[in-house]
Amino acid sequence: RIFSFGTRSTSREEFDDPDFNKVQFIRAESILRLGIENAITEAKIPTGQKFYFSIDMDGIDPSYAPAVGTPEPYGIKDTDVRTLIRKFSKSTVGFDVLEFSPLFDNGNTAVLAAKLIQDFIGSREMKN
Repeated sequence: RIFSFGTRSTSREEFDDPDFNKVQFIRAESILRLGIENAITEAKIPTGQKFYFSIDMDGIDPSYAPAVGTPEPYGIKDTDVRTLIRKFSKSTVGFDVLEFSPLFDNGNTAVLAAKLIQDFIGSREMKN
């Protein structure tokens, strides 16, 4: 099962993919309305679940991460991503960050991506 936090839109190609129904979308709009903690609860993620954690920088609002492949307004906050990292890092079996476009960066996106990676590494070592 795939959980996609911060989705704002999907393409026709994604919708037509036979695996589309394997994805549970937790829309950015819901996260902004409910708060990230409540959105996590509503997702009903099974306890003990192992994850591959992929951060698509496109999901973050462009005011925090402007240099991405498809910048789109009304994304989730950088702190929401940090909460997801801290909540799920110890259950993660793999991790990546994607959709960063350095050619368009003013420095903010690179710093945020690096900080999120640092947060992931550090949170795996934190005691609860």
